[in-house]
Formats: sequence, C-alpha cells, structure tokens
Amino acid sequence: MQPWELKHDKVELQQKLGEGAFGEVFSGRLALTKRFFVSAAIKVLKCDAMTKEKVQEAMNEVRVIRNLRHENIVRFYGVANRQEPLMIVMELVKVRAE
Repeated sequence: MQPWELKHDKVELQQKLGEGAFGEVFSGRLALTKRFFVSAAIKVLKCDAMTKEKVQEAMNEVRVIRNLRHENIVRFYGVANRQEPLMIVMELVKVRAE
C-alpha cells in the first residue's frame, strides 16, 4: 500500500456539499491516527457511472496532485481505492464571508 492510499474505514462522510455527473462531494473527517482527525473534502465517485476510462482519469488526477505541496494549492490527503466507492480525500477549505 502506498502512503497516499487510504483505508475506507479512516474516512468519515458528514455533510453533502455538491453533486456532479460522476459523483458527490462531502465534508467529512480523515483519521490520521486513532485520536487525530483532519477536516476533509471527500469526492465519492459513483461506481455505476464509472467506466474503465473514467476510473483511469480519476487515478491520473491522483497521480498529478499527490506530490503537489504549495500554500496556495488545496492539500491532497489520499485516495481510498481498495474497494468501492472510490474516494478522493483533500483538504477542506473553509470559505468565510467578507
């Protein structure tokens, strides 16, 4: 298992934030340890809408973003890809009203 591969039981979905043709986005939490969680945005890909090409496209997205580290780029935590549904887990950015 690669460092960017996550176990599904470490990802907790909370509130649905949006939906698209290939999945839904939720706010939630990622357990980094038994006692330490981080807030996360979780893209849950719809398995019935996923062709082999779409799964490959999602994994290509993971390959591009997994090594990016910059203060102006949303942090990538990992992907839960060992079972369905495929979940891409990223930093949850809180937008504040001005």
